[in-house]
Amino acid sequence: MKRDVVRGTYCMGNWFRSLRIRLQIWHALILLFVVLGFGFLFYDQSVRSRWYDVDSQLISAGRILEGALRRVPLPILDSLAQDIGRNRPPPRPDGSGRGLPGRGPRTASGDRVPPSAPPPQGNAYRPPKGVIPPGRARLDWDNLLEQAAASTIEWEKQLVLPRSLPEQLGRPEERPYFIIWRRDGSVLREADVPYQDRQRPNLNQNELLLESSGDREKGPVREILLRGPEDTLICVGRNVRSEMARMYQSAINIVLVGVSILAVGLCGGWWLSGRAIKPIKNMSETASAISATNLTQRMDLDGVDTELAQLGAVLNNMLERLDQAFATQQRFTADASHELRTPLAVMQTNIELALAKQRTPEEYREQLLKCQRATNRMSKLVESLLLLARTDGPSDPGTAEILAWHKITGEALDNLRVLADQHQIQLDSELGETYVKGRGSDLYQVITNLVINAIIYNQPHGRVHVSLKSSGSQAELIVSDTGIGIAPIDLPHIFERFFRSDTSRSRSSAESHTQVSGSGLGLAICQRIIINHGGTIRVESQLQHGSRFIVSLPLPPVTPLAM
Repeated sequence: MKRDVVRGTYCMGNWFRSLRIRLQIWHALILLFVVLGFGFLFYDQSVRSRWYDVDSQLISAGRILEGALRRVPLPILDSLAQDIGRNRPPPRPDGSGRGLPGRGPRTASGDRVPPSAPPPQGNAYRPPKGVIPPGRARLDWDNLLEQAAASTIEWEKQLVLPRSLPEQLGRPEERPYFIIWRRDGSVLREADVPYQDRQRPNLNQNELLLESSGDREKGPVREILLRGPEDTLICVGRNVRSEMARMYQSAINIVLVGVSILAVGLCGGWWLSGRAIKPIKNMSETASAISATNLTQRMDLDGVDTELAQLGAVLNNMLERLDQAFATQQRFTADASHELRTPLAVMQTNIELALAKQRTPEEYREQLLKCQRATNRMSKLVESLLLLARTDGPSDPGTAEILAWHKITGEALDNLRVLADQHQIQLDSELGETYVKGRGSDLYQVITNLVINAIIYNQPHGRVHVSLKSSGSQAELIVSDTGIGIAPIDLPHIFERFFRSDTSRSRSSAESHTQVSGSGLGLAICQRIIINHGGTIRVESQLQHGSRFIVSLPLPPVTPLAM
């Protein structure tokens, strides 16, 4: 879902654009893969463990039958059968702890017991010959004479084989069965076989073969095939219906647990994603409440994560700058209105006085001269406002060119010498050859404004000195005077628009003989022009000792040989 910040609604058609939905989808996919992976591994290990138990039991029973075919003494075979019934840990299918179960009795650690060794203790304890613990039945061995009478082969007459594998090798309903085939494929002995097919399978060269069957005739059984002496083949199997039922139940339990974990994880992920984007929602609501008349609100960053706190700090700084810009704009509008209102009031007053009654031509001329002075002042103010508005905008790099700043400065000083003479100010200069990149008209305006201020706010018979030189990678213009100076409390504000210090209002007597009047925009225009040219302007001043304005501009990378 897409959040519409302006209307505060969700667009259902664009739900995939929602950050919270995408986070939830990725979280769900990752959690699903993790649950499926762990569930599959757990189920696979559980199935392997169950089949391993069944196979170990079948292999142990097959080894007993193999020992009987090899004419191992009956007490040893009985002891092995009783060990199987004691639920010993099943041997692993390789040698030395991981091979197929070895022939002969072993201890609990898997070591072979020599014939003369005393009976081992622990789980592998075997009772003395002829002593069978209560509840532990012997294998159902045939009588030697009965078996000998049933066979015509001399080797088979010496065999003692069980009639069946008893319940101690399995559950009553899952008692193992076995078949022993001769070399020619005929059956030497079988017990409890649940199907009719008695054909000898081909084992190839394998000593042991494990196979499962689920066909209609055999049913769900698992069998092992083991080679015996005299090229006999032993098959031991059992019904595994209960194991399959338990594995099916385990699969259902794993699915239920996995679904529960997935559901809890999705709910937790939805809660976490909502908590993660809550600061963004709060920021959006705060931003929606901000307008041109209400810039005082800020983003609340208490308890916000580091990444979002950084974003909130950036937005708060931006709002602070906007607040200052709007305040400056409002102050500028009020100051401009105030400055324009004064000459308009003068003009309106003089016109009303001139029209109040019949006057002589000299009186009309006097009123018109007053209106002319007010008009000139208003015209200068409007020009300054237009110039300031132009410099506030982005500068066009295409209009910049490499200029001979010493020539522009010399032209400006030549035009201002008349004003300096009117105020009885000595104007001298020391101009070194200096080149900068910029707009010639703007730099001319900077020099003019600085020198006019130095002349107007000077002492009678004072001095204004202008120097221009290159220092390192900077071109430096210095305008110094011996005027009334600027109070320390006013120094941080002299570049603000329409700002006039108290000392500027107590001008020298020479000012009363000129028509030049300040509007408080000259230094603001100078600063804006210098900043647009990539430079800096600063002031050093002391009351009644004069001021010193320093302008620095970067030198161009290539200086022309001649201008």
